[in-house]
Parts: sequence; C-alpha cells; structure tokens
Amino acid sequence: MVAAIALVLAGWVWYQGQQRLASQESRLSTVEKGLESSVQDIVEPKLDEFGNRIGSVREETRQTRERVDSLAGDLEGVSENLKATQSRIASLAERQDSTGNRWALRQIESLLQAANRRLQLYNDPEGARTALEMASDAIGRMSDPSLFEIREAVVDEIAALKALPDPDVEGLALELSSMMDRVADLPLAADVPTEYQSESAEAGDSESSDGPTGIAALDDIDFSQGWAHFKDSMSQALSGMLTIRRADGTQRALLPPDQVFFLSQNLQLQLRSAQLALLERNTESYRESLASAKSWLEEYYDTDASAVSGLIDQLEQMRNVELDWNPPDISKSLTQLRDVMENRGGNEADSSSDSSAGADAEAGGDSAGDEAGEGSQ
Repeated sequence: MVAAIALVLAGWVWYQGQQRLASQESRLSTVEKGLESSVQDIVEPKLDEFGNRIGSVREETRQTRERVDSLAGDLEGVSENLKATQSRIASLAERQDSTGNRWALRQIESLLQAANRRLQLYNDPEGARTALEMASDAIGRMSDPSLFEIREAVVDEIAALKALPDPDVEGLALELSSMMDRVADLPLAADVPTEYQSESAEAGDSESSDGPTGIAALDDIDFSQGWAHFKDSMSQALSGMLTIRRADGTQRALLPPDQVFFLSQNLQLQLRSAQLALLERNTESYRESLASAKSWLEEYYDTDASAVSGLIDQLEQMRNVELDWNPPDISKSLTQLRDVMENRGGNEADSSSDSSAGADAEAGGDSAGDEAGEGSQ
C-alpha cells in the first residue's frame, strides 16, 4: 500500500514536472518568437542602416584618400616650386650683394684716384691724405678680409703723407697780408743821407751859436794882419756855410715826394709775389721775393725804427721755411684694388652665366611639371 502511494506520488510529481517543463518550453518558444520578431522588426533594419552607413563612410574615406593623395602631389609640386623660388631669391640676393660690393669698390677706387690727383697735379698732400682716410674707412666698413692688404697699403701711404713737411701756409699767407697792410705806415729813411752831411757839422753848429753866419765878430778880427788875415777869415766863414765833397757813385739818390707812393707799391708787390709763390709752394721764388722786400726795407726805410727792424727780422725768419718736397708714391693701393676688381669681375661673370643656366633649367623643369599636372587633370 505504501509502495503504491509512493508510486502514485512519484507519478504525480513526474507529471507535474512534465507539465511545468512543457509550459516553460512553450513560454521559451514564445519568447524566442518574440525575439525573432523584434530582431526582424528592429535590429535588422538598424543593422542594414549601419551597413549602409559603413559603406557610405568607406566611400567617403576612399574619396578622402584620393583627395589627400592629390593634395600630397600638389603639395610636392608646391614644395618644388618653393625651393626653386628660394633658389632664385638667394641668387638675386647674391647678385644684389655683388652689385653693392662692386659699387663700394668703385667708390673706393674714385677716392684713391682723387688722392693721387690731388698729390700729383695740385701738390695738395692734405687733400690727398683726406681722400686716403675716407678710402680706408670705406674698406673697413666692407669687412672683407681679402681687402686687408689694400687697406694696409692705404695706411702706409697716409703715414708717408704725414711725414712730409707741413708748413703753416695759411698762417704765412696771412702774415704777408698783414705786412702789406703795414707798408704804407713804415717810416722812410732821412731825406738827407748821412754820407752827405758835413764833416764839420758839429763845429758849424757850435760856431753858429755865435752868429747866424758862423763868422767871428768884427771886434775879434785883427785888421793889422792885413789882407792875409781877411782871406783866412772869409775862407773860414764860407767853409761853415758850404761843403763840397766828391761822390764815388755808391750813394743813394734821394726820392722825390711823388715817388714815395710807388716805393710803397713796389714793396707791397714784392710781398704779394712772395705770397703767390708760397701758395704755389715755390720755395725759390718765395725766398727771392722775400729777399727783395728785405733789401728794399734796408735801403729805403728807417731801419732804426722798430716797425721796420721788426719787419726785417720777420722776413728773415720766413725765408727759412721749407716749401719744396718730393711727393711719395701712393699708387700701390690703387693698383692692388684694380687687380682685385678685375679678378672679381671675371669670377662674377662666370657665376652669373652658371646661375642663368641653372635658372633656365629650373624654369624648364617647372614648365614640364605644370604641363604634366594639367595632363593628369
């Protein structure tokens, strides 16, 4: 009995289990069908949409890649053009620098030529030195080591010019002008030269104190001596009034008053001649004119006067000035500069032809590249 009950219970439990299992399977089938329906209604359209989007993205990506490749090709062409442009700019800059250097060298050459011209043609060492100093400064501003020897030669030439005699020509010319202005006020020599004065002038002066004629008073004459005494008295009286002397031809003739002006003008003319010779640096003519002026002062003017004696001393000092000098050779720097310019001119011509050929080649390559680009498009 118990076994039967147990068997019945076991069967009932199994049956219930089968029912539940069938119910769950039915539910599961229903869920599966619902899921399938949901997938078909929702997921599959979404997947199709995503697939379409992925295809569109892939197409856009492909197009983008093509554009990138095209842009990369264009960029490469632009880069090549940029390099060619930079090369041309560098070539133009080099040519510009070369042109500037040539202009600077021409300017230096002009300064060196001016220095040689001032020294050789105008005897102007000061002007020549100024031109050389300007040339030296111009070479220094170029900062070109290849011009060092030229600048060294210029410095040596400047030193040679500084070693020349450097009289104060302007100051001496002004002194001569001052002398010419003072000539009219210089005192002339005495109207009666000393060689024509009576040897018994002092005696006559002392005797003239006794009377206006220098004759002894009548009370002092002894008439008892007769005719001989009378003749002696008359001879003595006449000798105090008149003196007769022989001239040997060396005595200076007296100048009439109307010729004093011409004397002053002639002396000024000698001083002016000395001034002109001074400005021309003609030592011989300068000294001759000063010697003539000094001689005229000593002959026709009062040398005892301080103005005249001072002028004579001043002329003597001015005669010692040395004006003549041998010009040094300052053409070495000019010769060296012209050699450098000639060498650079040949090199620049060669480089110019090379750069022109390179530019033509670059232009040909650019045009070929442009034509190829147009063909690809």
